[in-house]
Amino acid sequence: MLSRVAERVYWMARYLERAEKTARLINVHTALLMDLPGRMEINWFTLIRLFNAEKVFSEHYERGNEANIMQFLIADTNIRGWKAQA
Repeated sequence: MLSRVAERVYWMARYLERAEKTARLINVHTALLMDLPGRMEINWFTLIRLFNAEKVFSEHYERGNEANIMQFLIADTNIRGWKAQA
């Protein structure tokens, strides 16, 4: 029983670490975008490339805009597997 609890705690910590990593990357990317000159194009798709999830993202979303990318990275629970590789 103790080993089962330890395993669950281990995986919970791994998922929490991944969520923290994702949040940190979004925060840093947002801060960098604020420092760009107004004439430069803002590219949110860089975050998808950082997670090496271009294929999975393009299978579920048509456009790589900010709303779709945030949905994909933060809230989309229907897409399984890609976060386990991140």
